[in-house]
Amino acid sequence: DIIHTPLPEHFLRIIITLPDADLDCQLAFLYQERLDDILKGARLLGDYPVVLKIPENMNVVVDQKITVIHKKEDIEHLDDDLIVSPLALIKYYEHSNHQPTDYLYVFVDGVRQQIACNTPIAALVKDVKAVRVGETFYNHEQFNTLLNEEIIENGVIETYDNTKCMVQEAFKRMRLNQEKSCGRCAFCREGYMQLVALFSDLTSGKCKEQDFEIMKEIVNAMSDYSNCSVGTNGKKTLLSLLENFNEEVLAHVKGECPTLQCPDLIHYYIDPKLCNGCHACHDVCEIHAILGEKDDIHVIDDFTCTKCGKCLHTCETHAIKCITGALPELPDEPISLKGEKRIKEKRV
Repeated sequence: DIIHTPLPEHFLRIIITLPDADLDCQLAFLYQERLDDILKGARLLGDYPVVLKIPENMNVVVDQKITVIHKKEDIEHLDDDLIVSPLALIKYYEHSNHQPTDYLYVFVDGVRQQIACNTPIAALVKDVKAVRVGETFYNHEQFNTLLNEEIIENGVIETYDNTKCMVQEAFKRMRLNQEKSCGRCAFCREGYMQLVALFSDLTSGKCKEQDFEIMKEIVNAMSDYSNCSVGTNGKKTLLSLLENFNEEVLAHVKGECPTLQCPDLIHYYIDPKLCNGCHACHDVCEIHAILGEKDDIHVIDDFTCTKCGKCLHTCETHAIKCITGALPELPDEPISLKGEKRIKEKRV
């Protein structure tokens, strides 16, 4: 915010860029739709050289005096650089022309909206259990949170219904940040490597509550000592997950995934009381994890099963179940139904 924040006394160059930590880059549309306003805002700051950093898949037409780059490695960063976002320059220009600037651009599940500052999350989403705003997760009890430039970060709001596992969603963000990390900063590089390994343990039931303290130490060190904002993302993701979805996290420590989304914490089995031996599940299983012939009570090999779920939707008698936690007592091998069916036919 360069409207209300004093500018540095000395700077030699203006670098216009989205934050390094912005994994989604939704606000990049500003470079194409409002480029003139961005550059007008930059000119109001003075006659300084301008560097415009845009996404790799984007091209813009600008004056030859403006340097356009796609990667931050394309130029040498100097201590006297003024690094500013495109939206901040647009609002700086609008403010100088006495135009309103109390608005935000948001992308709710990818759909762009322009909203007023301090709009509550609840006004934008319905019938969901959670949202991600930037890199922070909020549960439904926090939907009265007012959105401003500090909270909204990159404008992204992603919604999650009751079928989504918040641990898995946080794991995805950790992996994306690890991919985004340039690798040159030891705290960021090693931190995300350790966090991804710990989240892998959490989604497979190998994590302990004590590990959360280790995770917190890692993200605090990353936030304090990383060279760019990518290192701060992990802290927002982890702390909001632990604070706002504590019950769901602790269930994973116990080896359970309440939403049945973590493959290592769920089991598919066939209820022998409901199986009619139709053999349809066997035919749809590509890795042959379902054992039995036609007119047998079938059995799923839990070690071979990849939890793809295809068999679940094939069974007409709903004999195939998906659960988390311990399996019930089940037959070890297929059981023939032929004798029982012949007895029924004779009675008829």
